[in-house]
Amino acid sequence: MFGVKVKLIRKKLKKSQKEFSDFLEVSQSAISNYEKNERTPSADFLNKLAEKCNINMNWFLTGKGEMFQTDIANQELEQLKKEIQALKKTIDTLEKEHNDLQAHNKELDSELTKRRLELLDCQSLLIKLQQRNV
Repeated sequence: MFGVKVKLIRKKLKKSQKEFSDFLEVSQSAISNYEKNERTPSADFLNKLAEKCNINMNWFLTGKGEMFQTDIANQELEQLKKEIQALKKTIDTLEKEHNDLQAHNKELDSELTKRRLELLDCQSLLIKLQQRNV
């Protein structure tokens, strides 16, 4: 069972048994024995597969999921990219609303300033009228 997967990994990486054994720092005979199911892969060998070849151990042990961790990472990366795009759209919408509110605030500030000036004019007129009547 594991032998087919070891061979599949090696072939996918386009390595001979010798190149694969050198890469993983195990003997060529160990690779051969694993591939022929004459020997069960050791925990050390499995760790090397996971670390050096980015093998998804869930796939190796159960057959479920993707062979390489990078495939899983790529899926997660694509999901993050989608989330980033959604956040950018939200930010763009909020920035537009913020700019619209700032423009509205400027209009209100202008209107408020205008009304204050009118109030000052009215107060000044009232003072003049009071001074005449005194």
